[in-house]
Amino acid sequence: MTKNVPSYMKKAFERTAHPYYYYESLFSTPEALQEVLSERSISTIKEAAQLLKDKKAIYFVGNGTSYYDAVAGPYAMNYFTDINSWSRPSYDFYNYPPSQLGKDCAVVGISHSGSTFETVKALKMMQAAGVTTIAITDKDDSEVFNYADAVLYNDVMENQGPKTKSFVASILRTHLLALFVAEANGKDISKDMSAYQKAPEIARQVLQENEAVIKDFAQKRKDINLTRFAVAGTGFQYADACEGALKMTEAALVHSVCWELEECIHGHWYSIQPHELVMVLAIEGSTLEKSKDLIKGLKVINADFWVITNSADDFPEAGFVTRIPEGLPEYVYPLFTILPLYTFTYYLTLAIGKSHLDHGPYDTQEFMDARLVFRESETYK
Repeated sequence: MTKNVPSYMKKAFERTAHPYYYYESLFSTPEALQEVLSERSISTIKEAAQLLKDKKAIYFVGNGTSYYDAVAGPYAMNYFTDINSWSRPSYDFYNYPPSQLGKDCAVVGISHSGSTFETVKALKMMQAAGVTTIAITDKDDSEVFNYADAVLYNDVMENQGPKTKSFVASILRTHLLALFVAEANGKDISKDMSAYQKAPEIARQVLQENEAVIKDFAQKRKDINLTRFAVAGTGFQYADACEGALKMTEAALVHSVCWELEECIHGHWYSIQPHELVMVLAIEGSTLEKSKDLIKGLKVINADFWVITNSADDFPEAGFVTRIPEGLPEYVYPLFTILPLYTFTYYLTLAIGKSHLDHGPYDTQEFMDARLVFRESETYK
């Protein structure tokens, strides 16, 4: 057991059996989405959208899970509006900022804790340069409030453990921000908004209907090649693929990678070993056939597949298929495809006999010491 656990981490060590805080947070995702859709929250997002409607460029920044929320944001902004948008890790952004930043630009900084050093620094630097700054956070009166022209705050922070529901809630916030920018510029968003308003109930359906079968699948996988896992997705699903891989590493402590569909075919697949599990986010749209190509090709070298899809198509090469409700616009599905991945990570961790779902590897002294080295570095001052 780790000695000298910092006081702010002690709660993460409280639970040593199911249900962990991770589980409670994940299964309260529908309530988190409902909070983002509340009247107060919508009003705040609309006010922030007014600050962005005339911008020429918007950058979304964050670190860790917040960075993958930042990855999701530009897909929505570029889809709903005519404003060019990109994502960057916060540290990379403030060390190597774009060459032309001014009053016609904006930065959206995402920090679930509201105190992520790199994101706070990026917002502070941009505000000083006259760039409009928006913060997305789960903690009231946190440091990002000091450097943002508008703050999208919702009380959806996890009690302890890896980020789950707050990731999904932040995707919804970035998407609604883009949608209301489009509305501010004259677009009729009624049909799009109707799709997002269904999110809490569909999230609940995806979680409840799939928990038992995913638990069983995880139990079966515990004795099959655990060397590496891969999550493949692209477009609107790319952020979920990145986050799914990160969560398997953080919670289950297994090697996991994210593959963009086409990039995988350009070489990443060369190291695949027989029966490694590849999880494919295959959502109906312009990239569904590419997902099928990946599955067919890697099956030749005996990869195993889990497909998460809203399509009624058959996936004969896949050993396991999770079907989520069909009939919604492609851009809404990142709110749902991550949920089976989170559930699998939870039950795989239990199946392989590990008990660190809420605190990662920090029950090992060396990992705790390494964390403290990172946190005490001069680069955080």
